[in-house]
Amino acid sequence: MTKKRDEGLSGGPVMREEAARAYAQVGPTKFNEMIEAGEFPEPIKVGSRRKWLVTELDAWLADRIAKRDAEVPAAKRKVKA
Repeated sequence: MTKKRDEGLSGGPVMREEAARAYAQVGPTKFNEMIEAGEFPEPIKVGSRRKWLVTELDAWLADRIAKRDAEVPAAKRKVKA
């Protein structure tokens, strides 16, 4: 019997810590600092593991994009094609 993995962005509602760190593109130390500072969504506990809701990570990223866009006018942003 094969265990179903919770891969997050591949369709599941939750993401393991390694995938959440990859999503944020930071290392373990910075990742934990961001959580403690309230700069990244809090994990939920599933058994003994910490997991992140994909919807919250998507909202976190959308918020960062909105803040960037509010700070830098579109005319000044360089968009790579």
